[in-house]
Amino acid sequence: MDGRARRRLVPIRRIPQEASSLFGETIVVAWKDSVESVRAVTAAEPFLAKAKRSVAEDDKEDPSLAAMAGYLALIG
Repeated sequence: MDGRARRRLVPIRRIPQEASSLFGETIVVAWKDSVESVRAVTAAEPFLAKAKRSVAEDDKEDPSLAAMAGYLALIG
């Protein structure tokens, strides 16, 4: 490292006030096969369980995506 502080990426949510009644109906999970992604999805289980629809997407053909989609189907 070159002495600069490393940035820590944290999830955020921004919801317009007029959309508050629709919040959580559809949740999109941007998937990457990593420990951090698994932790984030596990932490989001309460939201995912209440969602009417959840979608998992990745940027390439990832075999772990099918497993995550199956998991989302089980909890939601």
